[in-house]
Amino acid sequence: MRYRLSQDPLEFRGFRLRSLVSPKPTKMYSDSPSRKLYPTDAEIFSQYQNCNRWAIVVGISKYRHAAWNLRYAHRDAEEFYKLITSLNGGGFKPEHIRRLTNEAATTSNIQRAFRSFLKKPSREDLVVVYLACHGTPDPEIPKNLYLVTHDTDPDDISGTALPMREIRDALQHTLHTEKIIIFADACHSAAIGGGIGTRRVLDDSTLINTYLKDLSRSTAGTALLASSEANETSNTNAL
Repeated sequence: MRYRLSQDPLEFRGFRLRSLVSPKPTKMYSDSPSRKLYPTDAEIFSQYQNCNRWAIVVGISKYRHAAWNLRYAHRDAEEFYKLITSLNGGGFKPEHIRRLTNEAATTSNIQRAFRSFLKKPSREDLVVVYLACHGTPDPEIPKNLYLVTHDTDPDDISGTALPMREIRDALQHTLHTEKIIIFADACHSAAIGGGIGTRRVLDDSTLINTYLKDLSRSTAGTALLASSEANETSNTNAL
């Protein structure tokens, strides 16, 4: 699945930002005269209108190990960056965003983003994390999960990839805020062992999505939006 900007400026195919980041609140509405009114976008937005917005945006299509290469992950990240820096997408300040794509998305750079950059947001701020890349369990110890960075060595996943637990630690212990949105298209090693150009989720791939779901549930104020269900394939060749 490849994201694109739809006619709705707040919708990034597969994910929907709506009033969490939009500076333009809308009115109350009901989908039928017989039903009660839903909470307004304006009421939801009021929690965010006076806060700063921060983001980490990671998209990796080009890996040092070329067999893992994807087609659209970096472009998805760039489009997401354009979206959130636009007025209708939230008006994030460029200096409040760590954008890491392809060669820049190394293990050390992503670690710095989560360990150091995320110290900056205050308790009242909103933080968005966007991940479009491979994810994988350790081939030898499957309970240990990793984000596959640009410079990950296929012969040493545990020594060169980014442990998912570091992302958990950063969100739970480094961040002060309790307003976090995770946009995830990080799937597992079925894509690494198999076809080029896909982020596939097969058999034990549920580990990655389950980990992220558990993270969102155990971290106060955290919402997870994933592009694929645990038993689906995320295909970067699709239009």
